Formats: sequence, C-alpha cells, structure tokens
Amino acid sequence: MTILVLQLAIIILITQLFGRFFARKLRQPEVLGEMVSGMVIGPYLLGGIALPMLGAPLFPLQAGTIPVSPELYGMAVLGSVVLLFLSGLETDVKTFLRFSGKGSAVGLGGIIIPFILGSSITVLLLPGVHSIMDPAALFLGVVSTATSVGITARILSEQRKLSSPEGVTILSAAVLDDVLSIVILAVVAGMARISDTGGSIPWGDIGMVAAKAFGFWIIC
Repeated sequence: MTILVLQLAIIILITQLFGRFFARKLRQPEVLGEMVSGMVIGPYLLGGIALPMLGAPLFPLQAGTIPVSPELYGMAVLGSVVLLFLSGLETDVKTFLRFSGKGSAVGLGGIIIPFILGSSITVLLLPGVHSIMDPAALFLGVVSTATSVGITARILSEQRKLSSPEGVTILSAAVLDDVLSIVILAVVAGMARISDTGGSIPWGDIGMVAAKAFGFWIIC
C-alpha cells in the first residue's frame, strides 16, 4: 500500500506539471501532456530506473501483458470509468441522439480510411509483406482504426464542446469506431489463426463477438 500511494502521488504531481505546461506554454490539450508524462515516468523509461531510497524502480516492468502492477492497473481502470461517467454527465442526450446518425457516418469513415491506409503503408514499408490480406498488414490496419473515447471526451470537455453539435458528432463517431474495431480485430485474429494452423475461419466465434459488441452499444 505504501508503494501504491507513492506511485499515485508521483503520477498526480507529474501529470499536473506536464498538463499545465502543455496547456499554458504549448497551447495543447492538458491530456496530451498527461500522456507524455506517463511515457516519461513509465516502466519503459525513468520509472524502470532503480531509486536509492527504495532499492528498486518505482514503476518496475511487470511480466505478462500488463506492464504495471495489478493494483496500479486497477486504479487506472477505475480512473477511466470515472472519466467516461463524468463525460456522460456533461453530454446533452437530445443533442447526442440528434447527431448520432452523422456521427455514425463519420465513424465509418474513421474505420475504413485508416484501415486502408494502415494496411497499404504496411505493404509498402514492411519487408516480406506483399498483400493487404497478409496478417501483419491486416493487424496494423486494425491498429490504425483504434481510437480512444476517453481521450476524445476529455479534450472536448476541456474545450467546453462536449454538448455542442460538433462535440457529440465526434463522440458518437469515437464510440462507433471502438465497437467496429473490436469486431474487425476478431476477424483479423481469426484469419491470422488460419494462416498459422491451416484451419477454417471461426465465423461462429467472430459472430458472437460482433453480436456482443453491437448489442451492448445499441442497448446503452
């Protein structure tokens, strides 16, 4: 608990400093400075350096898919939930619904164009990849489509544009982007599995992922 509290104290202090510097000196959103601060003090940079008073790094690199401790990761997830909840409190529901159709059209464009560009650039630059149907090209294409509703909402909230027509259009597009990205990632993962094992595409599993993603989105 002592280490966790110390980690949170450092995170709050450094993110505040970076956020204000980016906002006041560089005229950029505070959240951009906060992201940069995370890179600086994270386990891959300064956070991985052992401190004399601790005898170990403050943010040691953890084995597995999550590079930080489970406790710190849990706090991060809680923070993202609170951020999205606060964004929902600030969003005008009538305006959001009125512009959801346009937002969906924008979201589709935000999926198709980055996917084509990401996979095509992979074919041009990555040795050994000769087709956009190659698993590597497909995967990097999917990565290009991914967005972050949390960051989008935070920037719009800072600019007092969350309930504006432009804001709700961007927000609904970001939500649709996330849903479609999950479905496309499931398809690409299935195709990659086939290329490795020579089996058949698990359309049943992919359809279940798509049904869950769209069902949750529509119900909400």
